[in-house]
Amino acid sequence: MSDTRTVIDSSTPGDASTRRESVNGVARRENTDGATRRDTPGGGDAPTRREPPGRSRMTPAPRLNLPNSVDSQYEYVRDLPASGGEADIALIRDKITGDEVIFKYYKAGMAPDPMAMLMLRQADPEHVVRLIDFHDEADGTWELQEYCAPGSLRDWVAARGGRLDKKVLEAVLHETAGALKYLHGLGSGIAHRDLKPANVLVRSEEPLDLVLADFGLAKAQQAFTHLTTTVKGTWHYAAPEVHSKQSTAKSDWFSLGAMVYEFYTGRKLFAMADGTEVGEDDAKARCVAHNYTTELIDDPRWRLLADGLLTWDKDHRWGANEVEAWHRGESPEVKDAGVKTASSKMVGYRPSWSPTLVDTPQELANQFRQHWDAAASELAGRPDPKMTRFLQGFPGTEDAVQVIESTEAPGPKLVRLQALLDPEGPIYFEDTPLDDASISKRIQAADSGDDEALDWLVAMVKEHVLTAYAEVTGSGQAAQADYLLGTWNEQADAATRPLPPDYQVLARQAFRAAVPELFASALTQAGGAK
Repeated sequence: MSDTRTVIDSSTPGDASTRRESVNGVARRENTDGATRRDTPGGGDAPTRREPPGRSRMTPAPRLNLPNSVDSQYEYVRDLPASGGEADIALIRDKITGDEVIFKYYKAGMAPDPMAMLMLRQADPEHVVRLIDFHDEADGTWELQEYCAPGSLRDWVAARGGRLDKKVLEAVLHETAGALKYLHGLGSGIAHRDLKPANVLVRSEEPLDLVLADFGLAKAQQAFTHLTTTVKGTWHYAAPEVHSKQSTAKSDWFSLGAMVYEFYTGRKLFAMADGTEVGEDDAKARCVAHNYTTELIDDPRWRLLADGLLTWDKDHRWGANEVEAWHRGESPEVKDAGVKTASSKMVGYRPSWSPTLVDTPQELANQFRQHWDAAASELAGRPDPKMTRFLQGFPGTEDAVQVIESTEAPGPKLVRLQALLDPEGPIYFEDTPLDDASISKRIQAADSGDDEALDWLVAMVKEHVLTAYAEVTGSGQAAQADYLLGTWNEQADAATRPLPPDYQVLARQAFRAAVPELFASALTQAGGAK
């Protein structure tokens, strides 16, 4: 099922900032500053690029074009396989010195935090990859950075069989933890937010020199919790709170713990019993459900380190001070350890109105969708205390617990709970997803005499469901449409009250019959809202 979350807004804030246009079906940025880049990778036609003098005909065609300011000083060498969803990457060479550097062109909507990039340009290259230049203008966002020939830590470890002996692993830990400490203390502080082996580069092997890279998700002022609408980090290394759309510098230390576990055991933290890697969705569910263990680490010292870094509660998780103490041979306390052992008992919850035992907030949200009437009936009265106790065991569910305990109508409650408990899932009202196509079908059915569809639309109006939807998704169109529908409903009630009782009934019936047309009109008038 496609994401129903964003469809209701016909124009989203991102549309205004991407500065893209279509050329022969291929999306590209506006060329307002003389840049020569024409086609975004992925188009059916080969990108075109002005060839500099002297280029060999055997040189492979580049996937992207260099802006004029870069092309005048550098020549294209080759595209790099690291290119992906956030940026296109190429290796380029200084025409005078012959030095090779990385050129990274961010795709529309993927530009990094300018404040973080400004701080990184002034950073000590001992810990972070050297940022040579950064450009964030109308013609696009790109950066030039140091080229580390040995490649990423992921590839470096893979070449050694996927496991590291303790001596080498300690060197990796020392380098990476030192880099994180430096990054978190840089200026107002920067949280990386996407730490994983692929985003740590090997500058040299003898001696081992590792630097942090790929700051596309980095955020300055890391002391604050960052709320994100889209979490793009790799779920195999993401901390539990990240799945609730929250991240801080503390989340980076969990990611380091997942890397330590992987390099020690040769397998991902979230894996099947036989070591088989699980999918991203399964990894997310296991992390949120507290369903992971460090028992395969057979050295007590290294298991202590992993337990401290992988503590589920971010407020009790180890950071730079504890890792440094561990390096000195000390044994910092692991408080409220977030790592389950094989003997740990999984805590689940079975709603009284469902036969299904749920282990995660996402699974509970899905039960709300499947058993709407029964769930609404419970939330209209006194909610099961076991439900709130279950949710309180997960980070970032405080708002959901408040919704459950509120006096709001059950329909809007369930709309809010779906968004809070399962941010990536669809949002339903009764048995219908709140997206343009489904709402249009309901309007058409009601207009054709379908009483069930008409009842659904009337309930949407009377319970202000679109307002609840707008408040958890940021949909300006939904908010304005609900305001219009509410206003018209109040005006109809005010005009009906002075009439004799019999005429009041007729007037209400007339308004009910007009609801499909009013609903469509409200959505149309609100179509441009942000």
